[in-house]
Amino acid sequence: MLQPVFKFPRHAAFAVPACLIALVLAGCSGRNSYPPDWSPVITYVSDICPDLTGVYAVSDPVIYQALAAHYEKEPRRWSVVRVAGDPQRALRMTLYEADTGQPIEEPVVRNRGSDYECAQGALHMRWPGGIPLLSDGETVPQDELMEKSLSFAKNRAGDLVARSDLAHWKGVAVWCGDGCKYLPIPFTRSTESEWLRWQGTAIPPRRPVNGEADSADAASDAAPARSAANAAASATWNAEQERRVAASKAQRAEEEAVVQLLLPAFPKDMVLTKMSKASSGFVAELRHKDADGFDELRENALASGHFRSVDIGESRYTDGYGRRVVDVQLILRPAD
Repeated sequence: MLQPVFKFPRHAAFAVPACLIALVLAGCSGRNSYPPDWSPVITYVSDICPDLTGVYAVSDPVIYQALAAHYEKEPRRWSVVRVAGDPQRALRMTLYEADTGQPIEEPVVRNRGSDYECAQGALHMRWPGGIPLLSDGETVPQDELMEKSLSFAKNRAGDLVARSDLAHWKGVAVWCGDGCKYLPIPFTRSTESEWLRWQGTAIPPRRPVNGEADSADAASDAAPARSAANAAASATWNAEQERRVAASKAQRAEEEAVVQLLLPAFPKDMVLTKMSKASSGFVAELRHKDADGFDELRENALASGHFRSVDIGESRYTDGYGRRVVDVQLILRPAD
């Protein structure tokens, strides 16, 4: 049975919600259709990566392997993961032990491009290599090809939602020397989906381990002063984090607003993969096969009245679908 090399989907396969998940929270799973009793997914119409930041209860090996798996000389039992970072560039996962609340020494990092991609408002990842594509006892015919992928988003309740898609195609044998090789037969694709979620939670309290308890007893006289200092430092850190989160959300809202203004100007088959606020205006990373498509975009965008200038950059490279990847500098027209 041939298993094609995974390629990030050209278009997200979400019928509606951009949610997805591959976790196994007891009593929290659904197949094919998004469970109607779950909180709605936060959707985006562009290819900007969704906001996955939050703190979640670890409950499934598949999602754990995809998001936070890492080499451990002495394996530890993780119960909570904190997802942080800018999803347009990279995500950072901080893991916390179930029994002690101890955090991992270094966050686990997943980078956009090498570890995940984004399309139609969802974040897509390869199926983890250490997890079988099929459950125990499941089989597929010899002439059937398949691939499996994961897609992620958040719902309005603050849960991390994921969908696993198992796609099947019928294949035709083209070589059977050292094992048959198959090519997919068009229009024979079918997909089975499973919806799961990691529910939002809190970072566990940290408890002393091993010699930490003895050290704490020996230093009990200094505990009140240290506690006050720690509380002050924590308050300062929390305030700074809240400021950064607020600034990030405000910038994200600005970028999404510009996306909404720009989308009506798109020619057919143009794809937006990134929108970033710059020192002067905004920069959109766009993809299209024809240079004329970018000229059409400029003409349409200027005609809309929303943009004062639209500068098309040089093609940086051509992607795997033959599309030119171009940065477009956008400056909004001041509001009246």
